[in-house]
Amino acid sequence: MTKTLLILFAAPLALLSHAARADSEAHDWAAVTHALQHGKHVTLVTDFSQCHTPDGAAGPALVGGLPIASFQLAGPALVFSEYHPTVLSSTGARIDEFVRYRAMSDQTLTISVFQGPPGSEKPAQIGQYQCNIGQGAKFYVERRSWLRDGAEQD
Repeated sequence: MTKTLLILFAAPLALLSHAARADSEAHDWAAVTHALQHGKHVTLVTDFSQCHTPDGAAGPALVGGLPIASFQLAGPALVFSEYHPTVLSSTGARIDEFVRYRAMSDQTLTISVFQGPPGSEKPAQIGQYQCNIGQGAKFYVERRSWLRDGAEQD
């Protein structure tokens, strides 16, 4: 009986502990750049259906995300990118895809997508999307950061 009660009380406490460590959303550019400059782990989740192309067309029904592994901050611009090899679903051809992200202090995010054959010196731009930070583009900050020696810090 005592073990059963202990388990019944311990389970909700474990859930509360997990909830307390949950990532928090950085609602604007300033919060995102502040977190990055203070060594926090930041992840971008983009709902492209809430974004639009330069000519105003709606983005595709696609959600994607990535952790920001490296970045540059220059004035009002936060810039980071991602590269990955993939396969075209239409032809099965292997390609390289490059995605450039440019978050601005006016709360906008421009995503430019480039593709080319493996090893291509000049991939072609195949798409560009404009998103609003806090709507189509959501940034999440991990509660903990890492010190240089690898020790966790809350």
